[in-house]
Amino acid sequence: MSKEQGFVGDKELFESRLCRLMEYQIQQTQHQLEMYQAQYQRQIGELTSSIIKLIQTLEINARIVDNDGNDDTRLKVEVNSPQKSVDAVPPLPQPDCIGTPRENEQEPGHQDIYGDNQSTFEEIEEEITIEEETDPCLLEQAMSNVELQPQQPRLSDFTGIPSVDSPTVQLNSTKRNFYLPGCLPLYNFSREGKWEKAKVLLTKQPELLKSVITTASDTALLVAAKNKQWTFVEEILKIMPPDALELKDNVYGNTVLHIAAREGNKNVAKAIVDKNRNVTQIRDKYQKVPLLTAALFVSPGQKDTIEYLCTVTENKDPSPFSGPDGASLICNILDAHYYDIASYLFQRYPDLCYRRKQKTAGCGH
Repeated sequence: MSKEQGFVGDKELFESRLCRLMEYQIQQTQHQLEMYQAQYQRQIGELTSSIIKLIQTLEINARIVDNDGNDDTRLKVEVNSPQKSVDAVPPLPQPDCIGTPRENEQEPGHQDIYGDNQSTFEEIEEEITIEEETDPCLLEQAMSNVELQPQQPRLSDFTGIPSVDSPTVQLNSTKRNFYLPGCLPLYNFSREGKWEKAKVLLTKQPELLKSVITTASDTALLVAAKNKQWTFVEEILKIMPPDALELKDNVYGNTVLHIAAREGNKNVAKAIVDKNRNVTQIRDKYQKVPLLTAALFVSPGQKDTIEYLCTVTENKDPSPFSGPDGASLICNILDAHYYDIASYLFQRYPDLCYRRKQKTAGCGH
């Protein structure tokens, strides 16, 4: 066999296999289409049956309303066949409660709103629901059948980290009453950065400067800082008592300096420290001072903020410049590529060169 004949034979074999493969794919596609079509028809049938049952139920309810006042009436509703019928459930008897009108008696001033059959089924259902909710006898009977279940433990009870539905989680929404009673105006002014309006209120009530106004133990200063209303923060800092800067929220234990450090706002951080230097040593719920918090985040102004906090944070026991805290600090700074700050810290605190991070691998492990 010549080379050309062999090539022709291979070509024919390839074409034959390709044709069989295409036929197989076509058959599989047709089979899948048939399955989808059958499934679609089945779903349409189920939906149609559900709609028919719903219409029949509505017809039964409408006839019950039309025959209101006839407790002994039993309706026969034909379904699909004259031989088949369904007994409509008669109206439930009213509970014999004190203050409830007896049968065929009407309260003074009562108006029969159903006499003219002009009310829709939705209006009737809504009114019945309201009457059931406000009737003390029905409420007492319902509550007597309720079993109180013990509250199930949640993951937040073991980890200490608040869950989403916890009342201590920060929610910038007034719909869940995140603000405390009587504090809504100041809360809104702080959240929206409306300093001039807040200033008028604080001038009349200066005690509000140190007051907690949210369920997370936020002051007006903390609310403004969490919402990045920095102009408001700078203005209110001018009249804040120094000790008020040490107040923390009850979610993460953040002071206003923790928030400024996290957001990389050096100007606000400097204004805070100038008023109360002790704030640099306050730790949050994770035992981090503002400098350690700043080193965890990278933002446009983060490097300047870290440089500043390195110079004002004191080397007091427990020091953020030694032990596991010092190792975490230097590793986070190196991870952010702030090598000049790392060099400054190595020169000032040589022990950082061989300290280990706590329970984590990576730099300094």
